[in-house]
Amino acid sequence: MSGSSEPGTPGEPAINTPEPPINPRNCVEPGIDVGTQFAVMLPYSHSDKDAVHILDEELRALGMRVWLDEREMFLHVEEQMAEGINCSTLFVPCLSAWYEESRNAMKELRYAAEQKRPIVPIRLEDRKYSDMINFTTSGLIYQKCYNKSEKGLRSAAKHINRVLQDLNGTHESAPPAGSAPPAGLASEEP
Repeated sequence: MSGSSEPGTPGEPAINTPEPPINPRNCVEPGIDVGTQFAVMLPYSHSDKDAVHILDEELRALGMRVWLDEREMFLHVEEQMAEGINCSTLFVPCLSAWYEESRNAMKELRYAAEQKRPIVPIRLEDRKYSDMINFTTSGLIYQKCYNKSEKGLRSAAKHINRVLQDLNGTHESAPPAGSAPPAGLASEEP
């Protein structure tokens, strides 16, 4: 039938069709399991980017591949946030008042919890957090980096590294008795 507008008909222009949605599980290189492309996803508020860049540098100095929005997110924001979570071993939210105000940050935190990603919260401010953040992170050991010092962020990076080693079964020795805080309590910033 001549004059057909069916896509792919020889001699006829193709109809603009929307791109298929990105599959958040389709994020890995061949031979790499979901959850292992990145060691850490580091979500944060851009108001906290100076501290987060220090943490990112410390994590990468320890040999970790870090998902950071400015390196990994270009289009399709929500799909790429989901990909980042699905392709990362740890979800490490950098919590602050600004983080809490971000709808996308709250979506990421909920999605990471729903996907049962290990979460290691970094508290950048000494403040009362929302019930949603407290509920989602209840029972987790968090790092306090209230002054956002390089020393505190370096300590947080080392803690994250130990958590990854524990998850991977590569931690060489258990910490001495009494050195780790009970679940739900802070690990002190030096």
